Amino acid sequence: MNEFVVPEEYEGERVDSFLAAINDDLSRSFIQKLIKDEKVIVNGKSVKPSYKVCTEDAVGIDIPDSIIPDILPENIPLDVLYEDRVTYSSFGRRDPFVEIKGLVEEGINIDQVELVGIIWDAEEP
Repeated sequence: MNEFVVPEEYEGERVDSFLAAINDDLSRSFIQKLIKDEKVIVNGKSVKPSYKVCTEDAVGIDIPDSIIPDILPENIPLDVLYEDRVTYSSFGRRDPFVEIKGLVEEGINIDQVELVGIIWDAEEP
């Protein structure tokens, strides 16, 4: 559990806003979910997202480990409608991982590819 002491400049801020301000990697909505799941405590007690922090409050947040899903290759023919840097499209498909699976099937290491954007439907330029 990460613990923080509230500095004076955050006096009266909502606890979710305070945590989002000091944790650039966490969104406020994710913090609100952690609060709902009782993963955030203030002075040893669970609180609501609207709780207003006071100077010297002890705020603890338990951030669970990330779960990285396995992305398995899938042989899908890819029709590139328009390419600008790295842009792939599979016109008409709605599978959320269709482009990623196609890239993996093509032998592209997606850890080293900057995916600029995935276009689901596009008109030809």
